Amino acid sequence: MVLPLAEELCLYVVPPALLGFPVVFPRKILITLVHISMRVVYLDPGTLGIALIVIGILLLISEVVVPGFFIAIPGTVITVLGLIGAIEPSFLESKWTPLVMLMVAIPTFFGTIYFYKKFGPTAPPITTVATSLAGKTGKVTSEIDPDSLKGKVKIEHQLWSAIADTPIPVGARVEVVDSEGVHVRVKIIEEEKT
Repeated sequence: MVLPLAEELCLYVVPPALLGFPVVFPRKILITLVHISMRVVYLDPGTLGIALIVIGILLLISEVVVPGFFIAIPGTVITVLGLIGAIEPSFLESKWTPLVMLMVAIPTFFGTIYFYKKFGPTAPPITTVATSLAGKTGKVTSEIDPDSLKGKVKIEHQLWSAIADTPIPVGARVEVVDSEGVHVRVKIIEEEKT
């Protein structure tokens, strides 16, 4: 009687590759989970074809909403397999399924790359570096003190750390004189009196 009880309380580790992280289960719970998942997950091939079509279309929609993640490739492969499975359900259980997956995936891969090259953005994104700010004007958002790097300046909708030779109050208009690393050196713009 001790052996079956010890076997039932024995812990099993599900490998990380299956779930993405290791999980420890008592044997009885693990067996129950496996039996439940086998009953829930098994679909007849016709229903599986329809499920694959739905999943594939959802992946294609997600690629349209958030482009650039190459979700179109698996989305297209899954949709085509689903269409074939819906027309000929026994095909999904055949040995030819992996070959058809490759036959669909390879042209889809190259087609997706062509599509992104043809219709994607052609210019690299514009980034602002501190050296390109010399001569630009901005507004002080946090008081600039000569002995501190806590001063902040808003230049063209971006916030930069700023230093100056003299204290500059919040709200003052300044001009960028130079850049030093990730902060800019500024001077106050004297307001013309009219």
